[in-house]
Amino acid sequence: MKKIIEAYHTLLDVPPDERTIDVHVIIAALATTLGHFTDADHALNAAEALDPSHIEVNTERARWNVEVGDIQNAIVLAESILQRDPNHTGAATVLLDGLFRNGEFSEVIKRYRAMPPLNSLDMAVIASRSFLRTENVPDAVSTLDACLTPDSESVDAHFLRSQLAFLSQDPTRAVIELERACTLDPTFMDGINQLIHSYIELDRWADALPWVQILISRNPEDPEQHFRAALVYEGLGQTTNAISAIDAAIQVAPHDVELHCAKANFYSRSGEPNRAIALLKPLVTAHPQHQVVFQALGVAFQYQERWEDAIKAFKKSIALGGPDAAISAAIGTAYLAMGHRGPATEAFKQSAEWGGGPEFERAVDIINRTRPAE
Repeated sequence: MKKIIEAYHTLLDVPPDERTIDVHVIIAALATTLGHFTDADHALNAAEALDPSHIEVNTERARWNVEVGDIQNAIVLAESILQRDPNHTGAATVLLDGLFRNGEFSEVIKRYRAMPPLNSLDMAVIASRSFLRTENVPDAVSTLDACLTPDSESVDAHFLRSQLAFLSQDPTRAVIELERACTLDPTFMDGINQLIHSYIELDRWADALPWVQILISRNPEDPEQHFRAALVYEGLGQTTNAISAIDAAIQVAPHDVELHCAKANFYSRSGEPNRAIALLKPLVTAHPQHQVVFQALGVAFQYQERWEDAIKAFKKSIALGGPDAAISAAIGTAYLAMGHRGPATEAFKQSAEWGGGPEFERAVDIINRTRPAE
């Protein structure tokens, strides 16, 4: 984007009476990309005054029409250009884009298949999105893959390919494409957030850390990013750094009870449940109706193997916050540790009813292999 802005301002320095049609068209294209639609319109008016039938002027006008919401005129103009030149990639892209924004996904697919093989990545992205909207993931993938290469410089294309990879249960390819998109545009916040989440899901903590640090440097007042850094440091086994990161989050949002509970959970998981309980006791007094406080307290008791206290805290958490499959599974685990198979089974069944199917299946296997308590 920085290069686009620089190019735009460079061309604006050209005196108006010295601007050729090509200069007007480029100014219009850059202005449209930047969202400066009035400036783009002025540049197009100047170009149309010089040659109203110029094919590139007409194409840029059609693209401008799409961006300002005049979809029908954009489609009509793009079709007229394609009658003059069926291989005009710009006009074909505008036509498909207009149809897509009109919600005519099947028509996009039909037109794309009927067009000459122009090998346009922009067109392939629009067609792929249309296949996706019609729930045809295999054709969405094959259409995009026909034009996308590792060194393609389209952030949108790499990001779309990552989403298709997720839908195809291919997280490795998804991460590769997210990496390419975020490297091309380090300001692409949605992509970076999803990349970090994917790294965490794959336990690729070292890969996640530099991206988290980038987000923190951009917005040091965002407690969520400090919290994510804490998770990453914990994944790397760097407990001290994890606690420091969660402390940074708390410093930004000192009244966020859940951040204090998260710190307690870090203590519990790092083998210091006593410190967790010491942190949580004042919160129990100050926030007796806060579900997360009792959930964290139950976790700390679990790590101390105080099973009855853990069950009591977890049940209080559910009473305050409503059904929770994970907490019900934790209750089942506590009962099982005490040798109480009946209540454990009931808790796991409750977890399954609340959406915790996998926990229930694992628990049934454990129960079936565990001898009853004497």
